[in-house]
Amino acid sequence: MRGKLLLRGGTVLTMVRGDEPRVADVLVEDGRIAAIGTALHADAELIDVSDHIVMPGFVDAHRHAWQTQLRGITHSWGLKDYIRSVRMRCGPQYTPEDMEIGNRAGMLEALAAGVTTVLDYCHNLPTRDHAEAALDGTFAAGIRSTFAFGLTGNYGVGTSFELDDRVAYVEELRARRFSCSRGLVQLGLNASDLAAEGPERLIREVEIARELELPITLHALSYNLPGMRAPGARTEVDVLRDAGLCGADMVWVHMSLATQGECDHVVSSGGAIASTPEAEIQMGMGRPVVARTLAAGGEPCLGVDVTANNSGCLFSQMRIALQVERMIANDPILERGEAPDAISPSTEQIVRAATVGGAKAMGLDHEIGTLEVGKQADVITLDGGDVNLLPVNDVLGAVALHAHPGNVSNVLVAGTVRKRAGRLVDDLADVRRRVRDSNARIFAELERTGGLIAQPPVDLGF
Repeated sequence: MRGKLLLRGGTVLTMVRGDEPRVADVLVEDGRIAAIGTALHADAELIDVSDHIVMPGFVDAHRHAWQTQLRGITHSWGLKDYIRSVRMRCGPQYTPEDMEIGNRAGMLEALAAGVTTVLDYCHNLPTRDHAEAALDGTFAAGIRSTFAFGLTGNYGVGTSFELDDRVAYVEELRARRFSCSRGLVQLGLNASDLAAEGPERLIREVEIARELELPITLHALSYNLPGMRAPGARTEVDVLRDAGLCGADMVWVHMSLATQGECDHVVSSGGAIASTPEAEIQMGMGRPVVARTLAAGGEPCLGVDVTANNSGCLFSQMRIALQVERMIANDPILERGEAPDAISPSTEQIVRAATVGGAKAMGLDHEIGTLEVGKQADVITLDGGDVNLLPVNDVLGAVALHAHPGNVSNVLVAGTVRKRAGRLVDDLADVRRRVRDSNARIFAELERTGGLIAQPPVDLGF
């Protein structure tokens, strides 16, 4: 429901620099934060959040929501078998109906975990109907999202939906479904992988994004191609820098094999860098790029990436990124036979990555990412009375290192309650049934046509 709400007596973590967590009330009116203070009085629905942490909703800067019904199938595989299975075999089996329920269930999963905004990298769009259905699922979930429409088909799988057709469709789609510039769901683009389509296609797609005045996101520097790091070879950063196309409307995903200089260039161009540490570490894509982004003067952001592989919450991504980066920072000190005198990154920096950083990456930091009067009321509460958080001695430490999705008690998106007292407000019975039916149909078709990975496996060339 949406209306006037008063969140009473929680420990408010605004994520505004310099603000200390404090016990306060948060008044929500007409979808926005109307006041933050003590002993507020208003004719409003009262939600008692005493003994709770009240904070901005998490922002997931990179998720392939359509893959929800493929949960866990690549749990022991690297990137090559992920591409062979999910991109080349599962994706082509999807009907529009599979896209709709995948996106809907994926966005509900995000909401349940305290994620109120998702940059949805939707790259399984062989037809217009697939795109329409994925959008239907996102709209139905009631989440804030940028729907990054894929300018390419499945990896290595042909499609009759060619680039010119996609651009014409995007223009028509924007006029028909995105005429309201302040809607919860906004439109963006995602670019073809350099490995699959080559530099000329990548350049053209970024040029298209500029012509359409739409933000664009791309996978970058996350796996080795033949000679990719050899002298004279070009990476995504090289290609777009040489073309003069790096800019502030771009979210560069992974960058896990990037040099510090490449990160410096992306940040200096105004671009954002999104790390998905759980997938990157397992799949052999390199190390999290959080510390390199900070060293470049940027604001890191985080994403879940693929629930076909790993957890669908940002708590896991915060924890993994934070501790791996600390390990990397500590290693040279330990090699000198010394002990670290300080630890970095900090818990504040990693919680900022899950909130403020994602909001900035999506160009939404004027509306979300912090709790401030006038901003959109994208608010979550964590139950500090749960045994894994009790007692909350340090709020940032609790969020970064102790909390999990089960602690998320209330979720508001633009002032509308999407989760209340630990339960999503949506009736999940039909969602559960449809996810299971979709999963069963997809895997029956895979079995009929040669299995999850065709034999012999496709040679991907890297």
